[in-house]
Amino acid sequence: MALPRRQLVILQQGPFCNIDCKYCYLPNRANNKTMAQETLEKVYHEVFNSNYLRDPITFLWHAGEPLAAGHAFFRTLLP
Repeated sequence: MALPRRQLVILQQGPFCNIDCKYCYLPNRANNKTMAQETLEKVYHEVFNSNYLRDPITFLWHAGEPLAAGHAFFRTLLP
């Protein structure tokens, strides 16, 4: 039986979050490091060469507060 093909890739840009929700389960929320460009390039390479994904592919930024990574971080994601 063939595995179903997926359309969702969930990424974490980093742990930093400035909201500090009481129910949050993530450790190190004060750490403001973001995903390295090299890591993101590797993820893209694996995703777009995978036989387990199908179009359209959705990239979901999750954990921490994605917008806290800043405009410059997300700008590097676009060609």
